Amino acid sequence: MQLSAIFRRGVVLPLTPAAQLRMEKGQLEGELAVRWLDLSHDLFSVIWGRGFFQEINARLGSQIDDYVEEVVPWESLPVILELTQQQARLTLGGAPAGQFFHCLADLCREGFSRKMPLYFVL
Repeated sequence: MQLSAIFRRGVVLPLTPAAQLRMEKGQLEGELAVRWLDLSHDLFSVIWGRGFFQEINARLGSQIDDYVEEVVPWESLPVILELTQQQARLTLGGAPAGQFFHCLADLCREGFSRKMPLYFVL
């Protein structure tokens, strides 16, 4: 089963090595120890329009895009954290984009701490 069947439009952090392995193998039935940051279609469009995902792709050589599942290794999360913090400074704190960037920064910190990748399921 593909990640998009469960986590359509969002960023997913596996919380355990077992959850990461199940995600890699597409074994998504039952409980899965993850944190999931939901991303609505409208918010995705706003963030895409700001060039955020494109900047991640340019810096990391990744392919974060609409209708694509991309895994970003934990070692690369400081780059995303830096870009997230830059975007957050440009966004009003209460705006949906600001909330998204704040939550994504938290996921980056936790993923780096746990040495777990982030899955962008857009």
